Amino acid sequence: MPLDALSSVEINTTSIIPMTVVTAKLPIHYGGSLFPSDIKYNWNSTETKKLMIYMLSGIGQNFSELDGYEAEVKLSGWIAQERMYTKIKCCILKNSGDLIEYHEPPIVQGRQFALSESLVTCPIKSRLQDINGVVLQLNRGECPASKKLYIKVTAPIKPRNNESFAICLKILYGHVDVRLLVEWLEYYRLIGVDKIFMHIFDLSQEVWDVLRQYTKVGFVETRQYNYPRTVDHHLGEKIRYYYEDERVVMKDCHQRLFLFRFMYIVDMDEFLVPRKHDNVKDMMRDLTAMYPNAAGFTLVSYLFVKKIDQTFPPFKNNSNIGGYFKRTIGMIGFRSRNKSILLPTRVFSKELKTHKFLTVGDYERIQL
Repeated sequence: MPLDALSSVEINTTSIIPMTVVTAKLPIHYGGSLFPSDIKYNWNSTETKKLMIYMLSGIGQNFSELDGYEAEVKLSGWIAQERMYTKIKCCILKNSGDLIEYHEPPIVQGRQFALSESLVTCPIKSRLQDINGVVLQLNRGECPASKKLYIKVTAPIKPRNNESFAICLKILYGHVDVRLLVEWLEYYRLIGVDKIFMHIFDLSQEVWDVLRQYTKVGFVETRQYNYPRTVDHHLGEKIRYYYEDERVVMKDCHQRLFLFRFMYIVDMDEFLVPRKHDNVKDMMRDLTAMYPNAAGFTLVSYLFVKKIDQTFPPFKNNSNIGGYFKRTIGMIGFRSRNKSILLPTRVFSKELKTHKFLTVGDYERIQL
């Protein structure tokens, strides 16, 4: 069915969240840029700078792939090239104040840049509810005494239904068109997405106010992003570091959205368009019935040229999005730039990339 089948869909503008401006303070500025509150002390500690290991987040679950352990925390971040072969340990602080050490945890690392994206797994013999925080240290080093230096362990986001569909917007940063942002969010609400999780960096107050409205109704969750680059590089520059940083975010997303049935990783200029259904729930119900052993569904990506000041019938309010649908017949399909809808429990975090993923066990990648 061609994309013109969307003509039967109309946006109910009364369902759009009112954009009442709310006076709100931006997250705390720390060290010249924004930091998540649970890592700011860790990143700026003298010990961490010597260690050259920077973890963006710690996501925990009450199961472990390692025998004899009840839970595990996966830390996503960067490890300096100088530490690529250095033995490290997990320092695990319990709520009781007791410290537990796990030496030489499993580590998956990316390319050998000055700072390489890394995923570290810290196994735990008790339930996550007993854990105050986790931090990494050299094998021979002392675990920090201050609770401030430990990274808070976050649980995955809980979905509301068994057919839950989540989107990961890798990083929302810099100058963002507020109108397009609202349309982008409302489009995904329209087609049945349950949750959008996004990393955010250096946004305007206006954009922050918009996100607060969607956060209040439970549709959006955000995480402040930062990166420990010592080289002169700006977020979004298409240089080798960018793709390494991007993979840190994707691994973080996979852990946070692990409990959702489906997950789709996108940028803000990308739209998932069901071609035979009005919503993603019906689409995924049919696809999983047809391919019960699927770990992910790989889609063909198309480029659309926007027609300025033109709109498409379903979008009655001269929307930006409508301008993309009012197009010529020429579309370019890229199988090399594919994106995939994933079943998070059936793919590995360690091999998750923008256009590729590795399946667990005998599960399969389905090319649509």
